[in-house]
Amino acid sequence: MEDFLDIDIVEDKTIEDDISYINKDDVLKGILFSIAYYIISFPLVVRFLERYLPFNVDLLIIQSIMFGIVYYLVSILL
Repeated sequence: MEDFLDIDIVEDKTIEDDISYINKDDVLKGILFSIAYYIISFPLVVRFLERYLPFNVDLLIIQSIMFGIVYYLVSILL
């Protein structure tokens, strides 16, 4: 039990660097997904989907599927 409580911290700098580290790939993917969501939910896209969908289906379902496909492709390719 004493070994568990006996923690030696050699450098405080390494702990601070780990906390302040931002993964640039995750940030860029987040920005990409927010742009994709903005484009998919854009009113012009909504009007396009309302006009050219052959059957009456909820647009939120179609938009969710579109965003899911974009998310899947970006996750695979990047």
